[in-house]
Amino acid sequence: MKLRPVRWTLLLAALLLVLAACGDMAGPEEPGTENPPDTEGPNPITADITVTSTADSGEGSLRAAVAAAAAGNIIGFDDTVSGQTIALASNIPLTKELTISGDVTLDGGGATNIFSVSEGAVVTLQDMTLTNGSALNIPFGLGGAIFNDGNLTLEAVTVSNSVANIGGGIFTDVDATTTLKGTTSVTENEALRNEDSGAGLGGGVYVTNNASLSIEELATITNNYAECCGGGVFISGGNIGLDNAGSISGNTAANVSGNTALGPDGEGPNDVVTGDPVPAPEEDGD
Repeated sequence: MKLRPVRWTLLLAALLLVLAACGDMAGPEEPGTENPPDTEGPNPITADITVTSTADSGEGSLRAAVAAAAAGNIIGFDDTVSGQTIALASNIPLTKELTISGDVTLDGGGATNIFSVSEGAVVTLQDMTLTNGSALNIPFGLGGAIFNDGNLTLEAVTVSNSVANIGGGIFTDVDATTTLKGTTSVTENEALRNEDSGAGLGGGVYVTNNASLSIEELATITNNYAECCGGGVFISGGNIGLDNAGSISGNTAANVSGNTALGPDGEGPNDVVTGDPVPAPEEDGD
């Protein structure tokens, strides 16, 4: 006996109902499984200007980005620049409120310091390495990697292998503020003597009149050297703040050095020294 077409239709409808019921028995999908999240996620910092070149200057360079930035801008780095080295022929002046964030190495080539921060500027540097800076060829040799006359914060920044007469890694000028945060490391820098000023003060950081240095979170100042005094930090009329996690250790100096009134208890004898201010440069009169 042949099945009539209407019976085929009924059987097909019944089959579809059974399949639909089986699907419902599987239960609802776990929340969030419909569209798995992007595990990498966006960069938490959105750059206003992106550096696209490792050149020292010109279109797409960091120097050009700094010059073009408005106060409050964030400068980031393109993926093609991230992880690369930018060799500098001269330092980059930072004169406004600015954040520069990215996994790059800025290299002074032993001929120039890296940044100079102007009075009144509020600058944050993040996630980078500043290395091979030198201030030996500028008056008074201040700040091997950074000369800071403003409000400077370093977060997860390495300052290394730089040299100056005063402040092998960082020189913090009158009324300026330097804050080291996160995993920032000031290491393997040197403050050397010269024939004019003697100096050789503050292998890691030099803090002058009414200036301040704050070492927070996991920041460290280690393995720096001063040919005179203050292998880690030389404080000259300024002040230093050190929280429980930050550290100053393993620094050396040829002459006077040690933890005094402003140094943390329990550190080595070559880490912090306080002393007389270095006189300001005298201008030649007519």
